Formats: sequence, structure tokens, C-alpha cells
Amino acid sequence: ISVDDQQLQSSVFRSSMSVQACVMPYKTPPVYTRNSLSSSISSSGSSAFAGLSRLKHILNDSIFSQNANKVKREREKAPEPVWPNSDQGIVRHLIDLQKFDGLWDLTNEQIEKLTNKSLSSYQSQHTTDQQIISSAIVIVVLEQKRFEEQKKLWQACADKTKRRLTELLSGNDRLELLLQEIRGQVTTDTSVKDIFNSFNLSYGDKPITTDAGSSMVAALKITDEARFSCMAHRCNTVLETAWNETIKKQKDFEIFCNCVKDLRKSYFTVHDSLNACFETLVQILRGRNEQHQIFPINTVLLADIGDLMRKFALIFDHLEFSNHPALQNIVPSYYKMAHYCRIEKNAPQQKLIINALKSEIIKALDDKYWPSITTLHWIATYLEPTFKHLAFVDDKKDSEMRKNEIRKGLHVLVNDTLKMNDNDPEVLTSSSSFLVKSSPRKRRKDDPFANIRQHK
Repeated sequence: ISVDDQQLQSSVFRSSMSVQACVMPYKTPPVYTRNSLSSSISSSGSSAFAGLSRLKHILNDSIFSQNANKVKREREKAPEPVWPNSDQGIVRHLIDLQKFDGLWDLTNEQIEKLTNKSLSSYQSQHTTDQQIISSAIVIVVLEQKRFEEQKKLWQACADKTKRRLTELLSGNDRLELLLQEIRGQVTTDTSVKDIFNSFNLSYGDKPITTDAGSSMVAALKITDEARFSCMAHRCNTVLETAWNETIKKQKDFEIFCNCVKDLRKSYFTVHDSLNACFETLVQILRGRNEQHQIFPINTVLLADIGDLMRKFALIFDHLEFSNHPALQNIVPSYYKMAHYCRIEKNAPQQKLIINALKSEIIKALDDKYWPSITTLHWIATYLEPTFKHLAFVDDKKDSEMRKNEIRKGLHVLVNDTLKMNDNDPEVLTSSSSFLVKSSPRKRRKDDPFANIRQHK
């Protein structure tokens, strides 16, 4: 028996090939002629060679499969590589993580190590693909100043990623928009942290007041208890939204706005100023033979808008105080602005446009301002002695419900404060004061809440 035949009879090959078909049953040896013997030997040799070839491939596949499964099990058991601490180590690690097609498919944990925020906290209006967002984040981070010294290491990788992203996003313009969007979220977060560090404050557990811009909200991505909307900004957004909606629905209002080009830049002053100097302006333009430029302005509408915006200007001033607490003014401001926009019944036709504007302001208040009011705002209002009874809330049931919520909120705040400071009584007992350099005081104006305050 040849060596090849011995291998064919081994158990390994029998299990792989069901080699019972290769073991020939015993028969009486046939009688061959010289020609037939030569042909038979040639045929059987070819058949045996083909069988050996097939067995060799199957054995190789079996061994490869076993090795692949072994490697897979070893990888699954292997711990996640420790995230590097040095900038150069981070760059080299990112290069190792880059896929063959140029993209990065980082996990939530890896993105959090890189930017201190998980991948799920990043949002984009241009794509929802996590690989694309992940790759854009890596590019933005590598382009930061801290990795400038390692630019020779990562430049080629970043260029490869940009080419691939350009293909996936169907154009370089969309890629730039995506990078700008992600860059705003990454850099804003970094800037806020730098500000906190400059005051020796821990980041993430201190209240922050910001505008409600999508990039700011997405960049911070912290709890509602820690981030509060800037209500002066919300007030301005309310007016801008109402203005745009009224322009769409009232043609005469659109004409009026086209006459006053700076309307949107200063809601609170331009109308009052224009109304006050209107007659003088007519005389000046008449002297230049340009009075036609002012004739399209609806003087009745101008006066109505001036009166309305004068009231809103007082509210705005009390919301943007920089050297006085303003938290207690948030809730009363909503009710005062809603009161200013009440529409008179059986109003004359000439009041149609101003009433349409008031109606849009009320809608914008409910959509843009009211959702940003939190329990903490109600508590601050309650702690202001002149607002304590919530006299500005007309619905008595609603008033009582708010008071109950406020009391519950106060209990929660007190308990949390006591728990946090049990081991640090100096926090509660210290009488030291902090000197804060405040901005120059504004000229004192009328109090818009005078008629709803309750003095002893």
C-alpha cells in the first residue's frame, strides 16, 4: 500500500470525506489485456489524484475554520485597549482604529474618551449614520490645536476620510456643513469647560444659562436641571417668530416691514424712535424732495407697534439684568406679555394688523417661552415676597396647583442641600461674601410688575 493510500485509510480523512466510498469491496480480480491494463491504471491514477486534491482542500478549510474560530474567541476574551493619555498616543490609536475605507466606526465609549461626550449625544441635520458622524468627530478633534504637533501623523488619514465622506454625502458642500455642525458641538463644549475651569468650578453639576440654539443644546447635552434657557433670548425669539408669521399672512404688514428696514434688528426701540420723530422726518425728506420714501409707512400701525413694544422693552430689561437676580421675573413676565397681547372685541378694521401680530405673539409665547419655564422658576417667584401669592395667575385652581408643586419642590431642594453639605457645615454657616465686578447699572425704568405685586 502506498503512502497516499495509507493516508486515505486514516480516520481524519474518513471523517472528512465519508471515505467508505473510497474503500473498494473485494471482488475476483479481473483479467486485463495490455491495452486495457494501461488504460485502467491511467484512469484509476487520475481518480485517486482528484480525490486526494479534494481531500486536501477540505482539510485545509477545516483547519482554517478552526484557526479562525480560535482567533475570534481570543479577541472576544481580550480586554479593551487602555485609552492613551498622551496626545501622540491618542493620534496613533486613532490611526489604528481607522477602517480600510477611511471611516472611523468608534463606539460610544471611545467617543466619550475622545470628547468627554458619548456618540449618541451628537446630532446632525445632514445625516443619522453613526459611522459618518463618528468620522466627522474624529476629523474635528484632530484639527484642534492640541494635535497640531502630530499633524504629519494624521493628515493623510484625515484626507482619506474626507474623500470617503465627500462620496457618501454627495458633495464637498454637504461635508463642510456637517463638519461645521460637529465643530460647533465639540468646540462649544470645550469652551464652556474652559470657562468653568477658569473659575475652579466642576463641570456638569452647576446650573448654566444659555440660549436655546441647537448647537449649544447639543454641545452641552446635560440635564434640564443643569441647563436653563436664557429667557431674554427666548423673549426675542418670540417676537421674531411672531413677526415672520405675521408677514406671511398680512400683505400690508409685509409692506410696512419693507419700509422699516431695521425692524428685526431692534424690536424694542426702532418703532418708538421712528414714531417720535416721524413729523420731523417728514419735514427733512420734504426738503430733499424725497417725502415719497416715508408715505407708505402706516402711521396708525406704527403708533400701535410703538406702544406694544414699549411694554415689551420693560419686560426684556427685567429679564436680562446682569447685576441683579432675574430668576423670579421669568414667570410673571409670561403672564404680563400674554396680558399685553389680549385682543379687544369688536376692534375696528384699522386694528386688524396689530391684532394679527398680537395673536402670533401669544402663539409664540406658548411655543417658545412657556416650555422653558421650570419648577425652579416657580420657586424663585414664590420666594419673592411680592409675588408669593401668585396674584397674576387668574385661574384659582391653577394657582393652588402651582403652589403645591412649589412646596414639594422646596422640600426636595432643602433635603438635597442638607445631604450635600452634611460633611461641610461651613457651606451653610459661612458669612464670607464674594465680590463680583458687575457691569454698569442701566438707567432705572418703570417696573412692569408694579400692578401685580402684593406689598405688606
